Amino acid sequence: MTTARKTRSSDLFTQRKNHFLNVWMEGDSFVKDAMAAMNITNYMDIVRLLEDQNLVNSIKNRKADGTEEDISAEKAAKFRCCLSFANHLQMREGPITDGLVDITQASADDFTNFYIMNIPFVTYDDAAATERKVKREFQAAKNAAALAQATVQPGTQGVPSVGATANSQANSQTSTTSTANSRELEAFRKNIKMDASTYPILADDAAWHAFVQEWTALCVLYEIKNVLDPNYIPPLDKIDLFKAHQSFLMTVMMAKIKTTRGKEIVRNHVANNDAQAAWKDLVEYYRGP
Repeated sequence: MTTARKTRSSDLFTQRKNHFLNVWMEGDSFVKDAMAAMNITNYMDIVRLLEDQNLVNSIKNRKADGTEEDISAEKAAKFRCCLSFANHLQMREGPITDGLVDITQASADDFTNFYIMNIPFVTYDDAAATERKVKREFQAAKNAAALAQATVQPGTQGVPSVGATANSQANSQTSTTSTANSRELEAFRKNIKMDASTYPILADDAAWHAFVQEWTALCVLYEIKNVLDPNYIPPLDKIDLFKAHQSFLMTVMMAKIKTTRGKEIVRNHVANNDAQAAWKDLVEYYRGP
């Protein structure tokens, strides 16, 4: 039994090492040659290397002419991001004691999208992973309960009339399905709580591209994307809601926009609580009008 477990773990670690090097790093020859020169041949050796940023930055390769070539800053960051991404996937799935997440399901594109978001290095935390698992299971149970409640409509347990037609039954089923979908969507929206802490920080002008992708995705999730549209004018019955959205996003901007010019732009609109105008100016500054 023990031998079998060790064999499976060994196979899994080999898959992880190969996925790091061949898929996420796209078979980068510099990294592969450096690993061979450093006699790093297994996954745990790579993990120990990537955990230490100084060691990653010190990676060198000997060129054909005998001189040494340092790893580039971008390549070092990308290589170290492999472990960060693996930790992120594990934390999202649950604690390691429940089993290692299958990182081979994450493609090169998935990794690239994570890398360009410029997220600070993710360190695996067993307690946090366990907490996330518990919350996810609790949320899944709530959603299942809401769906079950939504699909039980008043009167559906009664005996259908003898004269009911196939057409009326089809219409009834369509109506029930539509109502169930509506209630499920409503339950989902109620469970999505706007959380300012989930928004990314813009501390470097060069990080704007990755920042705006994550920022926009969160605004879409929280259903406040209209604040990002400079041409949006709320209808009369949505003015108060739009003002609330602006207030929320302005508060987030004040906390998360850290670049010198970015802070100046946000401060220009604080008095009017106009997050819509602040975002418009930020976009024009970083992308051009």
